[in-house]
Amino acid sequence: MSQNNTTNCNVDLERPHISQNSLVLVAIGSILGVISVLTFVANVSFIAVVCLYRRKYKIRERNKSQILMMSLATSDAIIGGFMMPQVVHIILNNGEWNYRIESCLAFLFMDKLLSAVSLYHVAFMAFDRYLAASKPIIYHRLKTTTMIYFAVTAWSVPLITSIGILSMGFLHFNVQERLVCMDMANTCTNYLTGFRVLVEQVFQLWIPVVMLYTLYLLIVRQIYWLDQQFLKKFRVLDFTKADRSNNAPSAKAELADEIGVEEVRVSCNPEVLGEKPKTDAEFESIDDDEVAPKNVCKEKETRRSDESYNSEVSFPTLPRRKQSSVKAYSTIGCIVLAFTIAWVPFGIYYFIVFSMNIEMQPMVYISFSILNYANSLFNPICYCFTMSVREAYRDALRCSRQRQFIFVTSGVYEVSQG
Repeated sequence: MSQNNTTNCNVDLERPHISQNSLVLVAIGSILGVISVLTFVANVSFIAVVCLYRRKYKIRERNKSQILMMSLATSDAIIGGFMMPQVVHIILNNGEWNYRIESCLAFLFMDKLLSAVSLYHVAFMAFDRYLAASKPIIYHRLKTTTMIYFAVTAWSVPLITSIGILSMGFLHFNVQERLVCMDMANTCTNYLTGFRVLVEQVFQLWIPVVMLYTLYLLIVRQIYWLDQQFLKKFRVLDFTKADRSNNAPSAKAELADEIGVEEVRVSCNPEVLGEKPKTDAEFESIDDDEVAPKNVCKEKETRRSDESYNSEVSFPTLPRRKQSSVKAYSTIGCIVLAFTIAWVPFGIYYFIVFSMNIEMQPMVYISFSILNYANSLFNPICYCFTMSVREAYRDALRCSRQRQFIFVTSGVYEVSQG
């Protein structure tokens, strides 16, 4: 090492003593170790259960949101299985890093990358639930490949920003010198300081935060709008029922008004007048390039956009639309709650420390780090608010009980034969 690097090392890179009490270190390490094991097992189990469920029932376009969940579970499993044990090792060694400095750089880079990947996945899951609740026609037409693109984007954006910030650090912000100083102090802390940390926080934390809270508020507004539409339709229905009782309409007209029957597409071809009217699925499957007979007039286009669908919601569909929105509200609500507890205080603390040049307390930093890692454990719990995930777990438990029953009965049969 050069003398220049030795003299430029700051005092804050001295090995941080987390605590002088070994029992405190063991307690903190044990808590994080338990969280690590539970996080890894919960996320790997979720991936296995959902993959078996999709393979068993050959689900393709249905339950598209499971693609994002499995991608997020992959990131959380890596955090629980590989990143948390390294933090436990640092805690038990009272902040000392016993490996090469290149390993420290790889550990810090992966820690920042996987944390940002989890946050962007949460934001895209909120966007998925928003489309399912507010834009059902658009969401129904989305393919599984679209969700795969979302998952790839959730990995690509943090990867590109992390590589870009690290490269800029080596070129302009003396990251190499700081790594040498960390090697001398046998510690492994953030390789960026000051304003550079705040820029990194903007791309890897606050952008997903803004996306998540914005989409959550939009879903809340959707639920409020559906409540208003329900009350409006209910008043109109009461008025029409009272008017019908005076005018005594026919049963057919009354039924049409009750259920909000929409216009049916009818072909003008005399040869096919007796055919069964096409359903929405059959109408959508018609090839637009197919040549129609000359004596068939053009069918009336009744496919509508989400704007017209939202503005003309029939009375029977309102409870179903509201139920879908409430489910999305519950799912994102759980994610927002876990996200707020785990990340927002950490981001505020980071902003105060690096903007005002305040010394970071090791115990406070470790406490926030444990909350960050615990978010990877809360995510599988939030998945259970989705009906398709609950179905997958019920199916796995049902199959497990059937296998246990077959094993027990076969054992009893063998004993009786013996």
